[in-house]
Amino acid sequence: MNNDSAAQLREKIAKLFSDAGYTLTELIDYIEQLEQKVAALEEEQKKLKAAARRQQPLSNMNTRLKDALRE
Repeated sequence: MNNDSAAQLREKIAKLFSDAGYTLTELIDYIEQLEQKVAALEEEQKKLKAAARRQQPLSNMNTRLKDALRE
C-alpha cells in the first residue's frame, strides 16, 4: 500500500464513486469502523508492550533475589 493518508484514500473512493455514478455508503461506514478498530488495537498494543516492559526486569532476576526482595 502506498503512503496515502486515510483522508486521501477516502477522497479517492469518493472520486471512484463519482466516476461510477453511484455511492455505497455502507462501504464508507465499514471502512470508518475498521479505522476505529485499528486505532483501538494499536492503543491496546502500546499498553500491553508497556506492561510487558515493566514486568520484564523481575522475570530476569534469579529466584533467590526475588525471594529476598519479597522479605
